[in-house]
Amino acid sequence: MVMGYENGEVQVRQVDNPNKYLSIKMHDGHNGKITAMRFDKEEKYFMTSSEDGLMYIHQIDKECIKKEALFNPLAGIEGVDFMAESQREDIASEKTKQFKLDNQPYFPEVDPESDCINQAYLASSLRLTEEVNIDI
Repeated sequence: MVMGYENGEVQVRQVDNPNKYLSIKMHDGHNGKITAMRFDKEEKYFMTSSEDGLMYIHQIDKECIKKEALFNPLAGIEGVDFMAESQREDIASEKTKQFKLDNQPYFPEVDPESDCINQAYLASSLRLTEEVNIDI
Protein backbone atom coordinates (compact mmCIF):
# COMPACT_ATOMS: atom_id res chain seq x y z
CA MET A 1 0.00 0.00 0.00
CA VAL A 2 1.37 3.43 -0.92
CA MET A 3 0.13 6.68 0.60
CA GLY A 4 0.97 10.28 -0.25
CA TYR A 5 0.64 13.21 2.13
CA GLU A 6 0.22 16.96 1.93
CA ASN A 7 3.80 17.52 3.10
CA GLY A 8 5.15 15.62 0.07
CA GLU A 9 5.99 12.44 1.95
CA VAL A 10 5.26 9.06 0.39
CA GLN A 11 4.92 5.98 2.59
CA VAL A 12 5.07 2.38 1.36
CA ARG A 13 3.35 0.12 3.90
CA GLN A 14 2.92 -3.63 4.09
CA VAL A 15 -0.75 -4.46 4.57
CA ASP A 16 0.14 -7.24 7.07
CA ASN A 17 1.94 -4.78 9.34
CA PRO A 18 0.92 -1.15 8.62
CA ASN A 19 2.87 0.17 11.63
CA LYS A 20 6.14 -0.39 9.76
CA TYR A 21 6.69 1.60 6.59
CA LEU A 22 9.23 2.92 4.15
CA SER A 23 9.15 6.72 4.08
CA ILE A 24 10.23 8.66 0.99
CA LYS A 25 10.48 12.45 1.15
CA MET A 26 11.38 13.76 -2.28
CA HIS A 27 8.74 16.35 -3.07
CA ASP A 28 8.97 19.93 -1.79
CA GLY A 29 7.16 20.05 1.54
CA HIS A 30 5.88 23.59 1.04
CA ASN A 31 4.29 23.13 -2.37
CA GLY A 32 4.62 19.41 -2.79
CA LYS A 33 1.30 17.86 -1.83
CA ILE A 34 1.22 14.44 -3.54
CA THR A 35 -1.47 14.52 -6.21
CA ALA A 36 -1.10 11.14 -7.93
CA MET A 37 0.67 7.80 -7.63
CA ARG A 38 0.73 4.79 -9.90
CA PHE A 39 2.52 1.43 -9.95
CA ASP A 40 3.81 -0.20 -13.11
CA LYS A 41 2.26 -3.53 -14.10
CA GLU A 42 4.92 -5.62 -12.32
CA GLU A 43 5.04 -3.39 -9.22
CA LYS A 44 8.78 -2.81 -9.56
CA TYR A 45 8.35 0.96 -9.97
CA PHE A 46 5.86 3.59 -8.94
CA MET A 47 5.50 7.14 -10.10
CA THR A 48 4.47 10.08 -7.96
CA SER A 49 3.51 13.60 -8.91
CA SER A 50 2.82 16.59 -6.74
CA GLU A 51 1.64 20.18 -6.72
CA ASP A 52 5.23 21.39 -7.09
CA GLY A 53 5.08 20.11 -10.70
CA LEU A 54 7.64 17.36 -10.23
CA MET A 55 7.26 13.68 -11.04
CA TYR A 56 9.46 10.95 -9.63
CA ILE A 57 9.81 7.32 -10.59
CA HIS A 58 10.77 5.16 -7.62
CA GLN A 59 12.21 1.66 -7.93
CA ILE A 60 11.16 -0.68 -5.11
CA ASP A 61 11.84 -4.24 -4.00
CA LYS A 62 8.41 -5.46 -2.93
CA GLU A 63 9.71 -8.71 -1.42
CA CYS A 64 12.28 -6.88 0.70
CA ILE A 65 9.58 -4.51 1.98
CA LYS A 66 7.44 -7.52 2.97
CA LYS A 67 10.34 -9.16 4.84
CA GLU A 68 11.17 -5.95 6.67
CA ALA A 69 7.56 -5.32 7.65
CA LEU A 70 7.33 -8.77 9.25
CA PHE A 71 10.75 -8.58 10.96
CA ASN A 72 10.73 -8.35 14.76
CA PRO A 73 14.27 -7.90 16.12
CA LEU A 74 13.28 -9.13 19.59
CA ALA A 75 11.46 -12.28 18.45
CA GLY A 76 12.83 -15.45 20.04
CA ILE A 77 14.90 -13.69 22.69
CA GLU A 78 14.19 -15.11 26.12
CA GLY A 79 13.59 -12.74 29.01
CA VAL A 80 13.10 -9.71 26.79
CA ASP A 81 10.22 -8.51 28.99
CA PHE A 82 12.53 -8.38 32.00
CA MET A 83 15.46 -6.59 30.35
CA ALA A 84 16.31 -2.96 30.85
CA GLU A 85 15.05 -0.72 28.06
CA SER A 86 18.60 0.18 27.02
CA GLN A 87 19.51 -3.50 26.72
CA ARG A 88 16.41 -4.16 24.55
CA GLU A 89 17.32 -1.19 22.35
CA ASP A 90 20.91 -2.43 21.95
CA ILE A 91 19.76 -5.94 21.00
CA ALA A 92 17.13 -4.59 18.60
CA SER A 93 19.68 -2.27 17.00
CA GLU A 94 22.21 -5.07 16.51
CA LYS A 95 19.61 -7.53 15.17
CA THR A 96 18.21 -4.86 12.81
CA LYS A 97 21.69 -4.04 11.52
CA GLN A 98 22.34 -7.74 10.82
CA PHE A 99 18.91 -8.15 9.20
CA LYS A 100 19.60 -5.26 6.82
CA LEU A 101 22.99 -6.73 5.89
CA ASP A 102 21.41 -10.14 5.23
CA ASN A 103 18.36 -8.78 3.35
CA GLN A 104 19.53 -5.99 1.10
CA PRO A 105 17.09 -4.81 -1.57
CA TYR A 106 17.54 -6.29 -5.00
CA PHE A 107 17.41 -3.75 -7.81
CA PRO A 108 18.12 -5.40 -11.14
CA GLU A 109 19.54 -3.41 -14.02
CA VAL A 110 16.91 -1.43 -15.89
CA ASP A 111 16.15 -2.98 -19.26
CA PRO A 112 15.19 -0.14 -21.65
CA GLU A 113 13.13 -2.51 -23.79
CA SER A 114 10.91 -3.87 -21.04
CA ASP A 115 11.24 -1.53 -18.05
CA CYS A 116 11.18 1.97 -19.47
CA ILE A 117 7.96 3.87 -19.34
CA ASN A 118 7.11 4.97 -22.84
CA GLN A 119 5.12 8.09 -23.62
CA ALA A 120 1.93 6.13 -24.45
CA TYR A 121 1.98 4.38 -21.05
CA LEU A 122 2.74 7.64 -19.27
CA ALA A 123 -0.10 9.39 -21.09
CA SER A 124 -2.55 6.68 -20.02
CA SER A 125 -1.20 6.78 -16.45
CA LEU A 126 -1.74 10.52 -16.21
CA ARG A 127 -4.92 10.44 -18.31
CA LEU A 128 -3.65 13.07 -20.73
CA THR A 129 -6.25 13.91 -23.32
CA GLU A 130 -3.87 15.33 -25.90
CA GLU A 131 -0.23 14.92 -26.81
CA VAL A 132 2.07 17.13 -24.78
CA ASN A 133 5.29 18.31 -26.42
CA ILE A 134 7.50 18.45 -23.36
CA ASP A 135 10.38 16.35 -22.11
CA ILE A 136 9.27 13.76 -19.63
